[in-house]
Amino acid sequence: MHNYIKLDFTKVKGYKYLGPNAKQLFEKTYKKHNSSLGTAEKEKWLPVLVELKSGCLVVTFANGEWLHYYTDYTWG
Repeated sequence: MHNYIKLDFTKVKGYKYLGPNAKQLFEKTYKKHNSSLGTAEKEKWLPVLVELKSGCLVVTFANGEWLHYYTDYTWG
């Protein structure tokens, strides 16, 4: 999990409204998710917005796409 783009999570819109557990979920899942991408794709998948909804996080990325980040540190 070392090959991800380092991110100042406090700069992601909505991050400050998350509780401690949701922040941990977001940070850990982002690192796994970004690490899984090819070098050319990493920049496109930088989070710009995070929201807690229905027991998971909805994360919107720089490319306009969004994913759910689930409590088991997976995404989809």
